[in-house]
Amino acid sequence: PSGISPRLNDFAFWGKTYLGLVPVVAVANIIATFTLRWISKAIAPEALPAITDERDRYIELRAIWLSHCVFVAGFLAAMATQALGAAPYVMFVTLGAAGFLSALTTEAAKLYLYRTGA
Repeated sequence: PSGISPRLNDFAFWGKTYLGLVPVVAVANIIATFTLRWISKAIAPEALPAITDERDRYIELRAIWLSHCVFVAGFLAAMATQALGAAPYVMFVTLGAAGFLSALTTEAAKLYLYRTGA
């Protein structure tokens, strides 16, 4: 395609991009965690219990399992783009989207399972 930059088909570009995103995502997660905990303490000053029981572990494991399923489906979709002859940038964008959806699935599954009392 004429509107696509030649850099988007360069594997070195995508390797550098993903390596650069790792520390950015780590710092963003740390900042988000501290910010949300600070807001939580401001709203409800009582401390949350640090005890986890079997139900908590079950919910955590189930959320992780669902997250892995979503990522594997995204990985397979990314590989399918290459098998069908799409440009390399399509694979990397699909992998990035799969990682984001996987993380989102973990938190959504935990929220759903806690609310439904699973």
